[in-house]
Amino acid sequence: MLLDELVNLAAEIQAEWPPGVRSLRSDDVGHAQLWKKVRRRDLLSDSVRIFTAMAVESFLNFYGVVRLGQAPFDLYIERLSQSEKLQALLEICHGIGTNQSLAITGTVSKIAQRRNDLVHPKAKEVVGEITQADKDADSIPIPGAAIEAVQDMATFYHQWTSLVPDSKFLLPDTEQPKVD
Repeated sequence: MLLDELVNLAAEIQAEWPPGVRSLRSDDVGHAQLWKKVRRRDLLSDSVRIFTAMAVESFLNFYGVVRLGQAPFDLYIERLSQSEKLQALLEICHGIGTNQSLAITGTVSKIAQRRNDLVHPKAKEVVGEITQADKDADSIPIPGAAIEAVQDMATFYHQWTSLVPDSKFLLPDTEQPKVD
């Protein structure tokens, strides 16, 4: 639902964007409402990206506790990285080795990196003047980044159920997001 709202809001902003204006500030005269829409769009994009990562991480934690029990999961699995947790659960619970799980491990790594970039951003020292190219290099296309996050989450679910078909009932039915 958030992705749908984001896609619609991004299209609305694009249609309303004043010609020749590169960016807005909160104190721009005549564009206060548009600035608020831009802030809402950015919030929606970040929320979608974080929630998709949380959905994957919480599934792995839930699955680990259900299959292994709380104490063994907490002792041996909980503190592993997402990729290590995934590989450990597949190996321990299903005898699926690393070679068989390369694709899903790559998906989980990408999801975890996206989450970490949002919730644990790295500080960067600014030396000299910041150019527009510097700003553009750090920008993430909206709504594209959120669409990709939802696609990656759906891909994870499909990869998981391909490897562990009996667990399909634990996961939501997901489709790749539709973009007009």
